[in-house]
Amino acid sequence: MKKFLAILLTVVLSFSLYSCDNKKQGDSANTQQETVKTPEPVSVELSVYDIDENLKEEVSEIQISADASIQEKMLYLASALSGKFFNGNTIEVGVKEETNTGAINLKDTPDHEWHSYFQGSQGGYATEYKLIKTMLQPDFEGDWIDSIEIHYNGEPAFEKFEHFCLYEKYERSEIDSYFSE
Repeated sequence: MKKFLAILLTVVLSFSLYSCDNKKQGDSANTQQETVKTPEPVSVELSVYDIDENLKEEVSEIQISADASIQEKMLYLASALSGKFFNGNTIEVGVKEETNTGAINLKDTPDHEWHSYFQGSQGGYATEYKLIKTMLQPDFEGDWIDSIEIHYNGEPAFEKFEHFCLYEKYERSEIDSYFSE
């Protein structure tokens, strides 16, 4: 029995010493790896615009990877808008690269319709403001679209609502003229 315990103790100690030696080697390898800095992922800040009943602008910021394409950034903004203000209504986005124009399609589904968000002049104005200012990103200094066109269920939206009229195209350079008091 003593012989068995001696062998067992020798095996355990050998294994422990071997593990400690490997740990030391692993630590030095980790130390070498730690000295090599990996660049931090860079993100950009985009704005989601809102307007209250007194026509006071409210802005919240969201972060997205700087490596994301303009269309990916627009999709992220559309998702934020839809979730925050429009009860999950569908906002499809695309970019016409030849004209640097964003295409926004407000799409009805059986469960969510856009028409109610354009009822009345104040409701229509607030919806237009949120969509246009957020999608055109007037304060963003990175690469962005020059204009957007709004569609409703795949057709130009400028004549689709009874109490509210959208422009056929919104230019980023003229955004202040659309919402001047």
